[in-house]
Amino acid sequence: MKLIIYLSLVLAIFVVGGSTLRCYICSSQSQKNCGHGTDVDSGYVKECKEEDGNPPLGTFPNGTKREYTLCRKMVTKVDFDVNGNKATDSAGIIKRACGYDDDKYVGECYYRGGLGGRIDVCTCTKDSCNGSNKLGNVLALSLVPIVLVLAQVLRS
Repeated sequence: MKLIIYLSLVLAIFVVGGSTLRCYICSSQSQKNCGHGTDVDSGYVKECKEEDGNPPLGTFPNGTKREYTLCRKMVTKVDFDVNGNKATDSAGIIKRACGYDDDKYVGECYYRGGLGGRIDVCTCTKDSCNGSNKLGNVLALSLVPIVLVLAQVLRS
């Protein structure tokens, strides 16, 4: 009976310990089938590790090592050549990667802009969740109120 309990505990430890987050990890700048839409090559799904082109984890101020907690899809658009960065086409450069975030945007999309460029970032916390065109869905949903207002105005 003790052997069964021991084996069950060992098995449980391996099952729980093997639950590393998996995300799409690629860049449309250098890899095919990493761009817009849902046609991202499933070969880009990898376990989140620092050496796979993900941001370095570092540590929290108390010395505890960070862990990857989310997947990201980042769309960078550069409007004109600036600071050594070349202008992008209208689709921009798409980068999919693992990440960690301690702020309020976990599981959401947000936007940052500056001189000559901008970045749209969507984050999610499930395995392989950064492969879909979630950003496009969010933008499409944001157009719904505008369409409804226009329809109301045109009907008047």
